[in-house]
Amino acid sequence: MTIQTVDAHGGGDINKVVASLDGFIRALVDDPNAVVIQVSATSNGSCLRVMVAPGDLGQIVGKQGRTARSFRAILSAIGAKTGRRLELEICEEPSPLAPNP
Repeated sequence: MTIQTVDAHGGGDINKVVASLDGFIRALVDDPNAVVIQVSATSNGSCLRVMVAPGDLGQIVGKQGRTARSFRAILSAIGAKTGRRLELEICEEPSPLAPNP
């Protein structure tokens, strides 16, 4: 599991959420070793940025965004219970062969 924390607050609660999200994401993708989750603090909660291999992006987003919307609904429910906003960003992990700009 690759989790990068950047000024995240909330301690153990956010770690449990990230570990669960990581398990769900890894179960859906073809390349689970490429999954990286970055957690950063926002003014009223945390932003969870999920990076996957370029070929796995569609599996996480789902048809018409349904899978991503489901993840966001779960995070919203957890956020409501904990009193914090949990945002989800899904993006491609840059290919190691791609040139840097």
